[in-house]
Amino acid sequence: MQDTSSPFFQKAKNFLSRYPALVAGLVIYLYFLITTLDFYDHLKEANLGIFDYIKQFDTLLWMWLLAWVMIKILNYRTQVQEQAKAKFEQEQQLKSKQVQLAAIQEVVKKLQHDLNNPITILLAYLRRAERSAKDSPETLKNLQEATSAAQRIFNALAEFSKSRIYEPEQTIDETRTTYENTRRMDEAGSPRG
Repeated sequence: MQDTSSPFFQKAKNFLSRYPALVAGLVIYLYFLITTLDFYDHLKEANLGIFDYIKQFDTLLWMWLLAWVMIKILNYRTQVQEQAKAKFEQEQQLKSKQVQLAAIQEVVKKLQHDLNNPITILLAYLRRAERSAKDSPETLKNLQEATSAAQRIFNALAEFSKSRIYEPEQTIDETRTTYENTRRMDEAGSPRG
C-alpha cells in the first residue's frame, strides 16, 4: 500500500510527533492571544464583572489540560513503538542465533559421524593389541591409556548426540517472562511522574 499523503502533511505529522510540547504551547498561547484581544475588545464596549473574566478565560484551563494529555499520549505511543522495535530486534537476533546453532549442530553431527567410525576401529585394534601385549607391562599400560582416551572421546560424542538440543523459542519465552517481571517490578517500585 502506497502512502498517498502529501509531503506537507507528512512533515507536519513528523513535526508534531517530534515536538509535541512546542506545538501544544503554540496552540495554547495563540488561543490566549486571541482570547486576550477579544477580552480587550469587550472591555472597551462595556463594564465587565468577575464572571465575565472567568467566562472569557475558562477555556484556557481546559486547553492546558488537553495539551498535557496529548503530550502524555504521544510519549506513551513513542515508548510502545520503541519497545516493539526492541522486541522485534531481539527476536531477529534470536532467529539468527537459531540458524547459526542449527548450522553448528549439523557440522557437529557430521563430525560425530566421521569420527565415530575411526574411533570404533581404533578401539577394536587397541583391544586386540592389549590382548597380544600381555608380556610387556609397559606396552600394556600405554595401550590401556590410549584405549581409555579413545573411549572417553567415543563416550563424549555419544553423550553429545543424546543431549538436549538448544531451542531458541524457549529462550524467547524466557526473555519475555523476564521482561514482564522486570516491567512489573519497575512499575511497582518507581514513582509515577
